[in-house]
This record gives sequence, structure tokens and C-alpha cells, in this order.
Amino acid sequence: MSNINVTSTYNHLLDLIHPSPSRVLEIDILPSALVTSIQYSAPDSALAIPQKVLIECFLYAREIFFTPSPHAQIYTYKGREDGSGDEAEEGELEEEKLKATSVLLLYDPNHQTAINWRKRYLLSHRSRQGHQRLVERELIWLESLLTSPLPKHTKSPTLWGHRLWLFRTIRSAEGPRGDVRENTGEEMQELWKSELRIVMVAGEKHTSNYYGWNYARDVLSLFFARRGEEAVERDGEVAMETAVLAQERLETVQRWCYRHPKDCSGWAFLECLCRRAAFKGAIWAGGQRLVEDLVIATRDWKESLAWKGFCVDEFLRRMEPTNDNTNEMKTDTHVAE
Repeated sequence: MSNINVTSTYNHLLDLIHPSPSRVLEIDILPSALVTSIQYSAPDSALAIPQKVLIECFLYAREIFFTPSPHAQIYTYKGREDGSGDEAEEGELEEEKLKATSVLLLYDPNHQTAINWRKRYLLSHRSRQGHQRLVERELIWLESLLTSPLPKHTKSPTLWGHRLWLFRTIRSAEGPRGDVRENTGEEMQELWKSELRIVMVAGEKHTSNYYGWNYARDVLSLFFARRGEEAVERDGEVAMETAVLAQERLETVQRWCYRHPKDCSGWAFLECLCRRAAFKGAIWAGGQRLVEDLVIATRDWKESLAWKGFCVDEFLRRMEPTNDNTNEMKTDTHVAE
């Protein structure tokens, strides 16, 4: 492929993976024998990229990303604070490198250098106008990578870690995607539901997705451990909202596990969710009873199907009331610190 064709294809790919307005895409990488050019379906927001074309674009993006910049200070916080250098040119160079990292991650989801650069870019723009829009675009791009039928992305610890970093580190009072501790109960509920949905979709794309379900544990701790333990005890209304949310999510994850009975990662998260609800039983009205009903329903479901499988059996064994660890969250729950 000539340099002119590579540049044109590269720019075309960038326009497609970062549409305006931003939206979640379903991206697939296909063998070059099936398709020879990039295919895009606007109604379905579906993007198909030939493997050979992606490799060419990756090499082109890598060259852009690793080309030394004439304004070295754009990579340091000091240069930002001093305002030195040609700001217009710096902005263009940064934007080009940001776009290049998108292609790098599309080819290699564990490209740690690209992820670190994007983190530094977001941190350096925290005090600038439009920062919340950058965070929204980053979350949408990550959702596209994590929920698409890609070979390695849905189970990438680098991508899941970057998404969690956004919620842990980026602080803003501009909306539900900002500081999770400043959101209202309703915003918190919607955000938790959205993140859990992403994990469940990723779990369907790639079985035994322990990285995805571990991210769900971290999000649960981040959203509720910090807010719940401090606010729930003194706010009865929030406690009721949280109880309703726990019931809804328990049933949702239970149904997901019924559809994927051989996926131990999903059953392990269901156990984590049950223990969290039971642990809060003194505050959440009916929490312990809710968990008991779920375990009974799961046992009945298993017996009705005469199902024999390690994942279901292990879940039931560990949730038995005689188990001394039934209410010991610390031994079974990963808490994000």
C-alpha cells in the first residue's frame, strides 16, 4: 500500500472510530480474504476492518506516535503550567498523537505506553474547558473496545484498568460521569447499571472474563463502599434506594448466570454480590432474606434441569448457611482502595 493510500485509509479510519457526536461502535476485525476495505454500517454503528488494513494503519500510527515532537514540553506538566511554546501547534500535535493512540489500542489493547499517554493527556486537560467532553469520549471509546467482538479487547486488563482509573482519578462536578462521590442516588444507580451492563456484554463476548467481573467488583466498591458506608447509615432514603438497586442487580446477574452456567467468573461475582447484600443486612431491609431466596431459587433451577457442573455446585456450596464464611466479605470480595 502506497504512502498516499495509507494516509487516506488512516484518516478514514479515524473519522469512523471517533464519529461526531460520539457513539458506541461494534467493531470487528475480519480476515483480508473476506473484505479488502473498511466497511461501515451507519444504522447499526457497525465497523468491519480488514486485518491487513489495520496492520498498515497501526504501523502508520506508531510512526506518528513515536516521532519526537519539536515541543518537548507538551509531555510535561511544567510546560503546561508555564504556557511556553506555540499553543496552537502543540494542540495539533497532541491531537494527532491522541488519535494515533486510538489506532494503537485498536490493534493492541495492552499497549501500556499508549494508555499512559492518554492518561497524561486527560490529566493535563483537567483545568481546561471541555474536559468533561474528553472524559465522555474516552468512556465511549473504551466501551466500544470492551463490548465489540474483538479477539483480545474484552479481556484486556489494561483497558479495564484504564476505565477504572477514569472513575477513581478524574474528579469533576459536571455530572454523573464525574466524581462518583458527588452524584445523587439516582445518578449513582444509573451509572452502576450501565457499568454492569458493559461487563455482562463483555462476558458474553469472551467467556471466563475474570478481568471484566473483577472490574465490576472494583466499581461496586468504588460506588457504594465510599458512598454507602458514609451516607447510607445517616440517610434512610438512600438506604432504601440502595436496597432496591441491590435486588434488581442480584436478579439480573442471576439471570446472566443461568444463561451461562459454565462460566465460573459470573457465578463468582454473583457470590460477591450476595455477600455484599447479606453483609449490609442490618441496614438494607430484607437483604439477608433476599439472598436466601436467591440461593433456594438457584438450587431449584439446578434440580429442575438435573444440571451437573462445577460452577453452580461451587456457588451453592459456598453460599450454604453452614459455611462459616457466609458473612465474611473480606475473604470473598475485592475492595478497591
